Amino acid sequence: MRLLDRYILKELMIPLFFCLAGGLIFYTTFDLFATMDDLRENEAGLWGVILYNLARMPEVLVLILPPALLLALLYAISNHARYNEIVAMRAAGITIWRICAPYLLVGAVLGVGLFYLNEKWVPAGARLAQSIRRGVEMKGIQVYQNVNFSNTKDERIWSIEEYDSNTKHLTRPSVEYYSRNSSGERELNKLIAAEAEWRPLVDGVGGIWEFHDVQLFRYGRESAIEQIPVPERWSVLQVPELEDTPEEIESEIFITGFDSFKSARKANLNLKEISAYLVLHPDTDNALVTRVKTLYYARIASPFTCLIVVLVALPFSLQSGRRNVFAGVASSIVICFCFFLLNEVSLALGEGGYIPPWLSAWLANILFGMGGFIAVRKMA
Repeated sequence: MRLLDRYILKELMIPLFFCLAGGLIFYTTFDLFATMDDLRENEAGLWGVILYNLARMPEVLVLILPPALLLALLYAISNHARYNEIVAMRAAGITIWRICAPYLLVGAVLGVGLFYLNEKWVPAGARLAQSIRRGVEMKGIQVYQNVNFSNTKDERIWSIEEYDSNTKHLTRPSVEYYSRNSSGERELNKLIAAEAEWRPLVDGVGGIWEFHDVQLFRYGRESAIEQIPVPERWSVLQVPELEDTPEEIESEIFITGFDSFKSARKANLNLKEISAYLVLHPDTDNALVTRVKTLYYARIASPFTCLIVVLVALPFSLQSGRRNVFAGVASSIVICFCFFLLNEVSLALGEGGYIPPWLSAWLANILFGMGGFIAVRKMA
């Protein structure tokens, strides 16, 4: 790495560190004031408060990373421009793109980090924080009441009185599903059990549901559901046709509560959980499915926000002269605000089905990314 690159990165990373630290302290303090009553009511204690803030930290980092990068970038480049360092670099024969290379590299690296946080740390941290706030984690209980799970693709409907996500235990489950009879024809089955447990397979890959105290109703292909057959009774029964996993049931629990795109984003599901839901629900006319598709594409597009912020800030903050520097900084802040505003508007349009979900997620990135690239290129 050249000495110039190290200098540029040093001048950027110091204000970036302070911007991130300041944002974390401000957001954590504000959030703690809003949640302290719940934490105290559920007797979280000092350790619970510390654990809650640590669990929230990945989600807060994802929120403040793009604006913190913008502020740090504007501060660093305005300092270079104020002391005519940009002019000196260009006089030495260094092109604009070569000057911008360290900034673009930082934007790309932070984008990868943002994606990793969204996939690995944010979902687990957000759920842990929510559990601590409700007092569930402190008691070691994670039970959901009256769970309804639908696998539209394979035509299976689950109705569960209680689901324990820690032990993967079902209380009084009822499942309607189709199977093949000896003639190869599909027949409707309804299984009612006292309880069920998820049994991992010997090789550790996948598993199977084991039902206890079972009544199994087998309906003929042409029979109406009102014609109830004599049930088969089993003390223990494993049904290979029921391939729905506990993870899919848990994703359904979170996703079915999405009454808006805002609530969908707050659920902090990772791409694997979102795509699993979309595979089981291929109905494109469903409003909830459209909302989840918008969330899916938005999650893919969000890591590019850091790179877009760099491209938007560069052409304005690289201008020479004290007067031009401050005008450029103000202009870049306004443009970045417009970028985030357009992103929210386009996501709302995608959620409402007015534009395709993929376009709603990428529209702001495409427009402002191309605009920033063209502006920097004109300065070269």
